[in-house]
Amino acid sequence: MSFDWVWLMPNKASAKRAIKVGVFVCGVLALVNFTLAALLEKSSWRDYGLSLRGVAFELAVFYVVVGWRLQKKSRIFAVIGLLVTAYFYRDKFTESPSAILPSLIVLLLVNTVRATVQPSFFTSTKQLKNTAYKLRNVGWKWALRSGGSEPEGSGA
Repeated sequence: MSFDWVWLMPNKASAKRAIKVGVFVCGVLALVNFTLAALLEKSSWRDYGLSLRGVAFELAVFYVVVGWRLQKKSRIFAVIGLLVTAYFYRDKFTESPSAILPSLIVLLLVNTVRATVQPSFFTSTKQLKNTAYKLRNVGWKWALRSGGSEPEGSGA
């Protein structure tokens, strides 16, 4: 039984849509964190909320950067954004049985990671052919020079 459907997007349009949703989610999270930091700055709890205000502001900047990099289809920032979001929502998952909103946010970011895993959707065919050519011709020659043996049917 193959689990390719878990990580493979059906087509390029759905991958682009998933990335746009991920950018939107990061924008909403950044807006919420900026608002929280501003409210803590103007509130009467200003002296007590210094660490929370700093964390909210840092998360807001983080989500702005992740959203910007998701527009560039960065796989590593998609994974980092998912991991940081899951880390900050970990208490919601364990303590609250009705953690619907955090679960939805994490699932949308998982879908964004799925979309960025597909290199062929966002890489030109010419670039893929050049990479395959280099691997086929240059890679085997390097392996032969370093003492390896030529694989069967390689034609090199």
